[in-house]
Amino acid sequence: MTWNPEIKTTIDRVLKTKETSKLAVFDADGTLWHDDLGEAFFKHQIEKNLAPGLRNISQPWAHYRQLCARDATVAYGWLAQINASLSDAELTQQAEDFYNLKFRSKFNPEVKDLIYQLRAHNFQVWICTASIRWAIAPALKDLDIDTDLLIGAEVELDKDKILTNKIVEPVPYKAGKKYWLEKKLKGKPLLVAGNSMGDLEMMAMAKVLPLTIVFEPHLPEIRDSEIELMAESKKRTWPIQIFR
Repeated sequence: MTWNPEIKTTIDRVLKTKETSKLAVFDADGTLWHDDLGEAFFKHQIEKNLAPGLRNISQPWAHYRQLCARDATVAYGWLAQINASLSDAELTQQAEDFYNLKFRSKFNPEVKDLIYQLRAHNFQVWICTASIRWAIAPALKDLDIDTDLLIGAEVELDKDKILTNKIVEPVPYKAGKKYWLEKKLKGKPLLVAGNSMGDLEMMAMAKVLPLTIVFEPHLPEIRDSEIELMAESKKRTWPIQIFR
């Protein structure tokens, strides 16, 4: 897997920028790897009966897919809500154990190397995802990125750091991603990478390189959304990197 030569040229230009505000943003699932860590962790929670909110749901995966079909924003928030009554430490440990055992090897080496290069050139690299932040956080250790630079779906914690079922609004999906990036970043990012229509609004924030990254074959659940983003990227003359 290698970068398209034209994209590589633009990446090199971004790395050599003279701008003082060096910011880059990456989506996680479908962008950093050809899989969905958030959903994989959810399946693990189902299998191991780890999430308190699933105990009275007979078919959790089917319930989640039904929520996605009706309103993906609600579905992504629900994946955080099902962990209400767990402590922050407990859910963090669950996610770390799963990532280390099942997911660490799935990083796309080209994307991982790009993030390393950006950091070596003094970029602040953010990860912005609709998956729950606990699921994605372990991967940031492999990138040497502080979890303060992670935006993900989450619920509020009580004074004892126990998860509640109150979603932190808006969920970082579509316009919600743009909302949180505008709120947290101290300028416009030079590079923003995503893979689906859920990333469109944040990709449009990129000053230099709105980068569509797609893995083929497409994952069935996001195939249509990825194809739609590729079509939109072509209209906007945004570069498209396909990894096979």
